[in-house]
Amino acid sequence: MDTATQVLARGAPPGVTKSFRTLADHGDVPRTTLQHRARGRRSECGPGLEPLRHLQ
Repeated sequence: MDTATQVLARGAPPGVTKSFRTLADHGDVPRTTLQHRARGRRSECGPGLEPLRHLQ
């Protein structure tokens, strides 16, 4: 499981407003990555695959 998916599963710490921004800050993951994972977009690279550098 990638880091962004783990952060989404873990959720926000107690007493902290649940938002993509706070999850990103506490999970050290870009906010947009969390938003994409929450909507079902898969990661661009997986085990044994090269990153899709042409999309950067």
